[in-house]
Amino acid sequence: MNRVCLVDGVDIFKRYGAKVTRNGYNDLLTFPPLVTPDSTSWPEEDGVEVDLMDPKLDVKEVSISFVADEENDFVNFLCQPGYHVWSMGLGREWRLRINTQSNNKLIDTTSVFTLKFIDDFPTRASDYISGPGCGVVIPKCNYEMDGVSWRDYGIIVKKGNRDEVLKSSAVKQNLSQKIRTKDGQFYDVDQVVFEAKDVTFDLYMCAENLERFWQCYDAFFNDLIQPDERILYAGYTDEEYPCYYKKSSNFKVLTLSDKVMVEFSLTLVFTSFRVNETEYILASEDDERIVCEEDGETCIDLGIAYD
Repeated sequence: MNRVCLVDGVDIFKRYGAKVTRNGYNDLLTFPPLVTPDSTSWPEEDGVEVDLMDPKLDVKEVSISFVADEENDFVNFLCQPGYHVWSMGLGREWRLRINTQSNNKLIDTTSVFTLKFIDDFPTRASDYISGPGCGVVIPKCNYEMDGVSWRDYGIIVKKGNRDEVLKSSAVKQNLSQKIRTKDGQFYDVDQVVFEAKDVTFDLYMCAENLERFWQCYDAFFNDLIQPDERILYAGYTDEEYPCYYKKSSNFKVLTLSDKVMVEFSLTLVFTSFRVNETEYILASEDDERIVCEEDGETCIDLGIAYD
């Protein structure tokens, strides 16, 4: 379905015969990346020490694809000085400046092209509810962030992400010395510590309508960029991982009818990660941990039970 696109209140189809292509507006939904925070990598410790007292958002690049009968007039309109306010009937407006034209193809008398814009105004939401719920049924989720399940944000996690979580980080380089008169090198093998690592999750965000979608969107991303590290809990390892938000990408609107469903990727930086020995605990068929009646917290270690 073609969406009416207004730029500074001007219907670009009526004025210039220009339309945004199907899913050509996906980049508008991308949440801005985080400005790379200051960090220190101590040679004797796993991971990095990161300054997240006041994390800042960076600008973002937005690509929008068009078809137009009067391309030159339309592009000249967008090249007028100042910012231009875009509305796509998505319940939000964006203030953008034009940057470059990345491609252009002429089909008969119609131009198909992509323009890149810059969003200089990353927005933060201050008045929102953490984990507001999405109004639709979401499958059980193995991930919690600071004690809030991702399903409470309307998040569905694609299969395969656990492989990225479980993969070991790279080992930090220790002191080494090469001698020109000898083969190989001398390397300090007395300790092994690991680098931080990026983990990318492929996700869906679902909601019963656009209003509920933006509530979940604001809550999820603004919870991610709060000061200090986030604590991500993975149910299949029963481990918590300190991390922080790096960027989002690959947004794709799958449906806006009946319910809203958007696909995207989320990259987190795991600041400290070490592969521990695998522990086996007793659990029910629905992956719920079985705990002792005495305190309601202690799990049953199968390694001990079957020794």
